[in-house]
Amino acid sequence: MANFNEMIVLALLIGACTCRGEGAGEKTAQPSWVDQQSMERKIAKPLHHRLVLSCKAVGYPEPDIQWMKDGIKIGSDESKKQDSFNYYKVNKRKQSLVIMQLLKVHEGSYTCIISNPYGTINHTYIVEGLEYNIYGPKIIEKPNNQTIIVGMDAYFRCGVDGGGLATVIKWVYAQNVNYLDKSGKDSFTIISGYKNKNELIIHNASKKDSRWYTCFVQNSAGRAVEKAHLMVLAVMDTAEQPPENITASTTRTLLDIWSKIKLCVFSYLLI
Repeated sequence: MANFNEMIVLALLIGACTCRGEGAGEKTAQPSWVDQQSMERKIAKPLHHRLVLSCKAVGYPEPDIQWMKDGIKIGSDESKKQDSFNYYKVNKRKQSLVIMQLLKVHEGSYTCIISNPYGTINHTYIVEGLEYNIYGPKIIEKPNNQTIIVGMDAYFRCGVDGGGLATVIKWVYAQNVNYLDKSGKDSFTIISGYKNKNELIIHNASKKDSRWYTCFVQNSAGRAVEKAHLMVLAVMDTAEQPPENITASTTRTLLDIWSKIKLCVFSYLLI
C-alpha cells in the first residue's frame, strides 16, 4: 500500500511539472494599438504634399499589417500596381503607409489591418485633398530702418503671407558684417524667444545693438527674407543725428552690406 501511495504522489508531481512546463516561454498577445487616441478618423491635407498614415500596434507574435484603399489591397507587387498606387510606399517596419504626393485620385478610405494568430484589429482613415492656391511666403510688411537713443526700445515688424501653408519665422543678425561665411555657424545668431513672432523688440538698446536685423521666413514652397538696420546713438550724438525712422533712404554702403548678408542667410539659414 505504501508503494502504491508513493506511486500516486509521484504521478501527481510529474503531472504538475508537465503542466507547468507546457507553454513555458510562450508569450502570446493579440494585437493592440500603441496610441489609439492619436489616430484620427479624417485627414485633410493640401494636394501635392507628402502624407503619412500610421497604424502602430503591438502583439506577440509580431503582427502583420495590410493596407486597403476603398476595399482594394495595396500590394508590394510593382507590376500589378495601378498608376495612382505608384505614389504609395508601404513601410511594414514602421507600420505606416506613405502617399508620396497627394493627388485627387488618392482621396478615399484607407484601412490598415493588423493581425497575428491571436487576433485582428483595424482602423480606417478618410483622406481628403485640399485645393489651396499654394505659394512661397511673402513678406507683406517689411521692417523699417531705425535710429534711436541709447536706452530706448526698437521695434521691427515683419508681416507675412504664408501662402496657405505652415510658415516658420526667424529673426537673426550677423555677428560681423566685415566677415560673412555662408557655411560658418558663427556668422549669424538666431535671436531666441522670437521664433514665429511677427515683431522683434530690442529692449533698452545699447550702441552694440547697432546692426542689421533680418526677418527670415520659410514654408514648404519657398522662402523670403527682409532686413532693417538699427543705429543706436549716445545722447551726445543726437545733436548731429536726431532719432528717426528711416523708411526709404539707405546709404550705398549699407546696401552693399545687405546684399552680402542676404546671400549668406539664404545659403546658411535653412530650416
